[in-house]
Amino acid sequence: RLRGTPSDAAPARSRVPADSLHTAWFAPCPAAERPDAAHDHERCISCGTCRDCGLCLTACPQQAISRIPEADGGASYVSDPARCIGCGICAGVCPCGIWKMQINSPAA
Repeated sequence: RLRGTPSDAAPARSRVPADSLHTAWFAPCPAAERPDAAHDHERCISCGTCRDCGLCLTACPQQAISRIPEADGGASYVSDPARCIGCGICAGVCPCGIWKMQINSPAA
């Protein structure tokens, strides 16, 4: 759309609550460094959907996160509960607020 050509509709994705977005990674640009309007897409914070940056994947100390490629060219990230130690690093580094920490269920 930025190029003025038609594009396919974006796949439906769930929204993340705005209060869980981490905007610290997207500090405003000083006026002298601000990109022109043709390059605003480079500053996108993804509006609460995963932007496939891979920060969680590289930051996980237990390699508990896997990237699963999808047919449409996107990807999903999943955590292996057998490897996850609940450190919360993935939730801390995610600029989109995708990862949520929750209390584990007691083992049966």
